[in-house]
Formats: sequence, structure tokens, C-alpha cells
Amino acid sequence: DRARVDLWLGADLWDLAQLPDVANDFFQLRTLNPNALFLLSMNAVEPYTNAIPESYFLHDVNGHRIEVWPGSYRLNLTRNEVADFQADWAYAKLAEAGFIHDGVFVDNVFLSQSWQDTDIYGNPVQIDADGNGLPDDPAVFDAAWRAGVLREVEAIRARSPDILMSGHAMDVTEPRLLAVFNGTSVGFSPANVIEHEESYPAVEG
Repeated sequence: DRARVDLWLGADLWDLAQLPDVANDFFQLRTLNPNALFLLSMNAVEPYTNAIPESYFLHDVNGHRIEVWPGSYRLNLTRNEVADFQADWAYAKLAEAGFIHDGVFVDNVFLSQSWQDTDIYGNPVQIDADGNGLPDDPAVFDAAWRAGVLREVEAIRARSPDILMSGHAMDVTEPRLLAVFNGTSVGFSPANVIEHEESYPAVEG
């Protein structure tokens, strides 16, 4: 029964093209469960649209996009305009839905990216974020990447200061993230603990 769900980290699964019906669904679920929260979902480091400039994608030294999931490609968060685009996209989606969501769930809040040395198919990848045709220095790249991701999530918060924000795959010891997010998703760990594949101390660590 959907009314038993308190937190929807993926409320964009409703087809926003059917907004009257979506709003009615939210209203009915909130009536049945006053604690229900609906968070629009986005990915911090991948776009939900390909209708963006090619330069917004992260490329390798051969000028190819980096495919990290079938049909999904990393953004180049070392560029301020990409971080700002992501923040604008989040606000636009909230506004498009008439602000019926309680907030935003941001997946893959990675503060580093130099670890990405293969694509989804296992092919070697040499990242070239600055477009000079040479592999990036990992430390320099990660510093620029970190700044971009922080810029993105802080801009989402600045554009919508009163929303709830939950994240995933993020460093919960980073003060700037703690200042932005209301909570973090532990993702697969609860199921792993139930199935005795993980222990609570491991999760807490």
C-alpha cells in the first residue's frame, strides 16, 4: 500500500506531464499519511536530458563522452556553467510541477572523480576535463570537480532555501554538504543488513 510509504526518494517517477493527476495522487497520499514526503530525484553528476551542449559532458583524451551506465554519461562538473545548469534544472522541475514536491533527492554526490578509470563496459578511460588532449592531473582535476559539485548543490539550496534535500553517495563529514542537506540515503545497506550481508558497525563506519 503506497500510503504506508513515508519518504519517496524518486517522486519524479510520476509522469509530470499528467500534473493534475500527479497533484491529486500526492494530495490523497498525504491525506492518508500526513508524514509522507515527496522528493524529486536528480543525479548530481549526470544529466536527465541530452539537450545540452556537448561541452557540458566529461570527455576522455580522445574526445569521447564517458559512459558510466548504458546510455548515461558523466557531466563535466569542473565547469561552473554545468553546475549552474544542474541547479537551474532542479528548480525548473520543481516549478514545472507547481512546487508540489517537498524537496529534492540528489544521487551520486561525488566529491572526486579521478577514480573513474574505465567506462561501464570496462574500457580504459583517461579523463581530459580541460580539453587539452592530455590526461588530467588527478589532484588538479579532483579539486576542480569538488568545487563544481559543491557549487551545484549549494546553488540548488540557494534557489530553494526551504525545501528538504537528501543525498546519496556523499561525504557526510564535509561541512559544506552538511550545511546543504537535511539527510543522506544509506541506499542498499538496510537490505544488506537484513540479509546478513553487512553488519551495523560496518554501516556506521
